[in-house]
Amino acid sequence: MDVKKTWGTCTNKGFNGCYRDSKNGLLPPICSGKVQSKPTVKFGTVTIRAQVPRGDWLWPAIWLVSEKSVYGQGHRSGEIDMMEATSNEFMEYGNGQKVGVQRVTSSIHMGPSRSEVHHVTGAQYKKQGDWHGFHTYKLEWTPDHLILYVDDLIITRIDIPNGSTVWKHFNFHGNNPWTNGSKIAPFDQEFYLILNNAVGGTGGIFGDSTKYAYPKPWKNNAKNPLADFWNGRNHWLPTWHGDDVAMLIDYVEFRHL
Repeated sequence: MDVKKTWGTCTNKGFNGCYRDSKNGLLPPICSGKVQSKPTVKFGTVTIRAQVPRGDWLWPAIWLVSEKSVYGQGHRSGEIDMMEATSNEFMEYGNGQKVGVQRVTSSIHMGPSRSEVHHVTGAQYKKQGDWHGFHTYKLEWTPDHLILYVDDLIITRIDIPNGSTVWKHFNFHGNNPWTNGSKIAPFDQEFYLILNNAVGGTGGIFGDSTKYAYPKPWKNNAKNPLADFWNGRNHWLPTWHGDDVAMLIDYVEFRHL
């Protein structure tokens, strides 16, 4: 599978993004989707009306990252996750909390190093039904706060009071990469939007000990989890129905302060 040969260009060669062969016995059987915006935003609102997909092992997300990584790579320059979900109809933690398509989460990530990252995460749960279908996701972003909503319900937020900074507020230690920024740094730069719908993965979003409608087809530390996933398709493929498995986008709106 040669993306550049097929389409004439490839924008991200990481993780076999441009070329993949079947030397391990199997090409990826499912093609996930990801698009990113050319326009950027710094302070204002981002509003998106989107459908969360429904189908086992789907992992949709709406997020923003720094355009120029002014403060460094990764979470040094911040990340804003407007929406993230796991789209299994039945997915449950050991405490009985349903964490499949009945839940959507939002998170704000920042930190001076990989070993010191702070995650501000919240969730909204559906007691009846689920989050499949169209809902409105919104980011309100000012020099003082970030607030993330679904259908006008607050999912999570951070507020930095006068006289404080993100560094002080979250009690980070070591070398401060944000000394030349504003109090809400690293969230004082231009960010671009990413819309993606992933499938499976071994990073932990689908935990091996989480309860599912049937045994999870792969283990996160397996030798060939891709093949294990595909071999279990008789369980998960029947849960995929047409456009129900798509993260459909009605509109995206950027408003600047």
